[in-house]
Amino acid sequence: SSGINAEYGGHSPKSSPVGVCGSSDEKKENDDYGQNYAVQWSPWFYDLLKQCGTNMIQDPLQPHGMSDWGDHHFWADSSLKIEVTARNQTTEETHTGALAVSRRLYSLVVRESIYLNPNLDRNGIKGRLEQGTGMVLVTASGTVH
Repeated sequence: SSGINAEYGGHSPKSSPVGVCGSSDEKKENDDYGQNYAVQWSPWFYDLLKQCGTNMIQDPLQPHGMSDWGDHHFWADSSLKIEVTARNQTTEETHTGALAVSRRLYSLVVRESIYLNPNLDRNGIKGRLEQGTGMVLVTASGTVH
């Protein structure tokens, strides 16, 4: 198995942007919000992605029956950074846009038969609320099989 560290940007959990923090209490509250959001969001996301592999969906753009995977879960300007470390070498991939992000994740699970095993505790999931946009950057660490 290898290590994987994936960052998903562009997910906005709030309907309106959050302003710039003015006090240390606001910063702590925003840090807590981002982390708590990431810890709750990550299991939902990985379960949905795993459904793609178990249902063997043929086309990620068509209705899927039991799985709801698709680019509709990503903002148009979403980005995906995949960093894989194996045998002391690291490779990186970056994908931008809802369709590109959705298709790359789908391809990992279905076409390449990659099993993503995220570390879903607070040590493996990090969330940060981006000031001015209200979006949460989620970083998930784990293993790949």
